[in-house]
Formats: sequence, structure tokens, C-alpha cells
Amino acid sequence: MNIHQLEYILAVDQFKSFSKAADYCHVTQATLSAMVKKLEEQLDIVIFDRKANPIATTENGREIVFQAQQVVAHANALLSSSKAINQKVEGRVKMGVIPTIASSMLPLILKHLVEKYPLLQLEVYEVTTNQMIKDLRDGKLDVGILSTPIASTEVETELLYVEDLCVYGHLPAGKHSISKGDLAKQRMFLLQEGHCLRDQIIQLCDLKKHKPLPSNLSVESNTFDTLKLSG
Repeated sequence: MNIHQLEYILAVDQFKSFSKAADYCHVTQATLSAMVKKLEEQLDIVIFDRKANPIATTENGREIVFQAQQVVAHANALLSSSKAINQKVEGRVKMGVIPTIASSMLPLILKHLVEKYPLLQLEVYEVTTNQMIKDLRDGKLDVGILSTPIASTEVETELLYVEDLCVYGHLPAGKHSISKGDLAKQRMFLLQEGHCLRDQIIQLCDLKKHKPLPSNLSVESNTFDTLKLSG
């Protein structure tokens, strides 16, 4: 048994396909299939149901996959520690970013990162907060950038920066500000369900029910830019 075999079964579990898993792991399908089969024989457990379409992880296999996630995560952490000691930044990092900040943040950091760390293979995925937390827990992502606070206690967070939260719209005549109570009475554009900022805004502004603006138009988007253009 070796780390590569564990990485292979994690890839098959993720993609539900031996061919896609092989492409992801940069090996031939024959090599990956043989290594997975050898691991199943060593463990005396059938990890995957190959007759299912798509390939399914068996009940016993799910426990093996869970254990493999822990082992691979610890192995990667050990490798990262050794590189940090040697002051080397290299390897493969899978980073998730929530859609609401991806379009504004990524252009500011990606070019700098890839130029400063040419040995770093950075993979960026745009995912919602809930999916990001799940992917971090399952080892599909190494790090994520999202909006805090989050309800989950499964991930460790560190504050990167702070932004003011602004209301974009029209103030009533003669007013220079709007109260939370008045705001709750307005029809509003909100981000799509699944976005943490949508839930935070609903809670912060006491919005019991989403009211699109105007009455004959409903817009839900993944980005602030689309909401502003719609307004």
C-alpha cells in the first residue's frame, strides 16, 4: 500500500470514473485500475462497484475512502512542513473561492502568486460556501476564501481583510440614510440561494421573505455586478 494508491481511490470516488480519475492523476487508466485493484486485494475489500453507472463507492468502500482522506491529508501536511522548513513554496494547492468575491479578488492575486512562486501548481475553483466547507472536510480543497462569519466549526479561519457592507439602490426623497426597518419593507435583489452573503443579509436586515424588484421582474445572481446592472 502506498500514498499513490490512496490518491487513486480518492480520485475515483470523486469523479465516479476510472478514466477521469486517471486523467486527474496524470497516469494511464490501466495503471490506475491495476493499482486500485491491488489495494482492494490487499485490504480484502471491494471499494468500488464497477457494474454501477456511474461507478459507485460501496458501503465498506466509503469507510476506506474516509480513512484515505485522513492519511493523504496528513501526508500532504508533512510534505508542506518540510518545504516550509527549507523555505520552498512548491507543489499542488487546490483553492476554493466563493463566486461573490472571485471576480474582484482573483485578478489582484493570481498573477502575483504564479510569478512569485513558479514551482507552485495552483488550482482555483469557484464554489459556494457550503460546498467549500464540504470539499475542505473531504480533502478536495486545501484552502478556501469565503465570507465570515460561518456557522461551521469544522474549518479553521483567519481574517484576510475587512470590507464595508453597502446598500446599492435609491433613497426615498429627502432621506440621507435608511433604517434596517425601512430596508426590510423594500423589494430587493439578492444573491442566489446557497450564497452565505444572501443568508447574512436576510438575517442582518430582518428580511423574512425575498421580494424581487420590481413586481414583474425577479433576478438572482452569483455576482454583485449582475445585481447592480439589473438595478
